[in-house]
Amino acid sequence: MIKVLIVTDVRLWQDGLAQVLGRRPNLRVVGAASTGMQAITESARLCPDIVLLDMAIPDAADTVQLLGRVRPALGVVGLAVKESEDEVVRCLEAGIRGYVPRNGSIKDLIATIERVTRGEMICSPRVTAALARRVSTLGDAQGGHAAHLSYREQEVTTLVDQGLSNKQIAQRLQITLATVKNHIHNVLKKLHVHNRHEAAGRLSMSTHEKHPGTPRTIA
Repeated sequence: MIKVLIVTDVRLWQDGLAQVLGRRPNLRVVGAASTGMQAITESARLCPDIVLLDMAIPDAADTVQLLGRVRPALGVVGLAVKESEDEVVRCLEAGIRGYVPRNGSIKDLIATIERVTRGEMICSPRVTAALARRVSTLGDAQGGHAAHLSYREQEVTTLVDQGLSNKQIAQRLQITLATVKNHIHNVLKKLHVHNRHEAAGRLSMSTHEKHPGTPRTIA
């Protein structure tokens, strides 16, 4: 019996998924949550095998990371994921074990739950090819310093380099201001620098050293 926790702030999704999945003999919905914090609390209390996480809720990626720290063996399945290279990489970086794209069906969801439970993950051929390209070029494209940064931290640092404020970055990435500040704090620590603009300059310089012909923005 696979125990499932549903996390979405859309009540229709909560009720609908609970009813549909509850009809499966090998699945049992043990609870639901509307926010990331509720998901973490309920996961610790109910000990599900799988968390179905609506990736549209605020701070979804950070919720995945926190869930992984609370229960490392937990399988998190992202719901309504936009099947693009950037979106899937962002979700994988956060720690999801599987995902169902926006046009996915209930049949796709059930198959994903079962495969994640077995330790498998399936991507479309297009996304698999994109991921392969990303893995082969990421180290060269970002340079040695950036290799220590997570995908989200690189995003935040790049936006800092473009001159965006913490508030603008939060709006652009659809995360909270506190989360932006936390990412910047982690970047400063990892790069051993003292301020956000020095971090952006370090990342930009690293890329420029690998590709001298690439224009570089000075913060």
